[in-house]
Amino acid sequence: MHDHAKEPVDKNLLEEMGYEPTDIKSNSLPRTTVIFFVFVIVSFGLSWLFMYVVSPDMAIVPKASELERKRVPPPEAPLIQSSMTAKRDMVELAKEDKAKATTFAWTDRKNGKARVPIDQAMSEVLAEGLPERPGARPIGGSK
Repeated sequence: MHDHAKEPVDKNLLEEMGYEPTDIKSNSLPRTTVIFFVFVIVSFGLSWLFMYVVSPDMAIVPKASELERKRVPPPEAPLIQSSMTAKRDMVELAKEDKAKATTFAWTDRKNGKARVPIDQAMSEVLAEGLPERPGARPIGGSK
């Protein structure tokens, strides 16, 4: 039968092949973590100090009242529409367009120009044809 006993590993052979004899030392991990966090905190502090020297306005956190004041644009600036007002405006525009397309109204009463519903205008054009202008040449006709 086979003997399944493991052969002892020669540690010197592993070292000669380039393997480390042991893993990382467990006592160096907490020290490395502390050094890393101290480095990050010191870097953050130095960055804030540099920003304060270069641009003091950016380093100081504004008060809530100053933030509210800065949110309102100056009177000459155009206002940006929110999603809700944009949707409401689109609905109102659609209602106005539908009313213009389906109702009668004067566009220029003085010159006798009126708005006619699209369906009725199309029916009249189909029944009567398009009006002709005096002196107009037919399309594709002789000159």
